[in-house]
Amino acid sequence: MMQALGESLLAIMEQSGVMDAEVEARIATGLTRPDFFDWPGHLRREVLPSDPELVVVMFGANDAQGIQLPDGSVRRRFEQGWLDEYRRRVGEVMDLLRDPEGDRLVVWVGQPPMRPGTVAGVEKMNAIYWEEARERPWVVYFDSWPFLATTEGQYADYLPNAAGQAERVRKQDGIHLTREGADRLAAEIYERLTRLVDLSASQYSPPADDLAAVRRAGAYRATTPGPRADRVRLALESAGLRSHRGRRSHRGGACLQGRRRLSSVFGRRLHREIGG
Repeated sequence: MMQALGESLLAIMEQSGVMDAEVEARIATGLTRPDFFDWPGHLRREVLPSDPELVVVMFGANDAQGIQLPDGSVRRRFEQGWLDEYRRRVGEVMDLLRDPEGDRLVVWVGQPPMRPGTVAGVEKMNAIYWEEARERPWVVYFDSWPFLATTEGQYADYLPNAAGQAERVRKQDGIHLTREGADRLAAEIYERLTRLVDLSASQYSPPADDLAAVRRAGAYRATTPGPRADRVRLALESAGLRSHRGRRSHRGGACLQGRRRLSSVFGRRLHREIGG
């Protein structure tokens, strides 16, 4: 999921001229199988030492599987013990990403609708992300569902573009995003960021017609409790995208960090707009 979105976000950040971005991703990873890939450990070792100001995270597409509790017992997906442990892990990552000085914004991107018969329980995971984010003023939840769903809020392989022509936004597997779908979502994430931090010096110009097409196609219905929060971080799932000065690598996926170029307004806006 995050490979394509990370690349699209990276392209926007490079065009902006105000953030140096780095994409990180691990295929087929998430929060349910730290024995396969330990995202909290990876964040501690590889992401946080660079002290990012902006982190965009996405998880979930690989998490609909059994989960092992700290006592060694295993819970089947979406039973109560599974939900409780998954919520604990989500909160752990959110707390881990908090900056001690309150100078970091985390944007958690929810999962889009999945083709029936593929990834189950996306709505349950999205609800956990939203509920945990609203308890943490440094985290903003971004609901991707409206921008990749029909007007009825359902999954779609194709959605209309600005010309009204059908554009494929999902790959054949009914899970991952095509380049067009990733570009569509990345443009909306960037638009949300402009409301949260001062990007007035950015050289990126969003394609207005494309955004209008997205809004015409989007259902704009909340698929999780409460509003589609105006808070943001980038993407961890099988991915993470970071942006910072002086260094860049592309490992596939997405986790974005923004460095000191945002700091003059970041602290004030974060505390004023998200209640910290």
